[in-house]
Amino acid sequence: MGKVTRMVLLVVSALAVLAGVWAAFAAHAGMSRFAWTEMDWNSDGTTSLSELLQSADVGKRTIQQDGRECVEYFAFKDGLPTKVVCPSPR
Repeated sequence: MGKVTRMVLLVVSALAVLAGVWAAFAAHAGMSRFAWTEMDWNSDGTTSLSELLQSADVGKRTIQQDGRECVEYFAFKDGLPTKVVCPSPR
């Protein structure tokens, strides 16, 4: 196998791996229980790959806090809250 052929094979293989990663990313996002904005766990305005993967270990439930109905996100491993989102007061 020539040097150019190996290089082309390496580039094609790398592109195939990247395409597979992005396909898995999209499939996981499509099957997620959360909207993209909900998965922005650090509230920086974007949902990263790591935040998307974290969503697999998070559940959500409705709670009452200060007389308002809020959404609490919790870790499946121990049931402890990771984030609470309440509607802003009017």
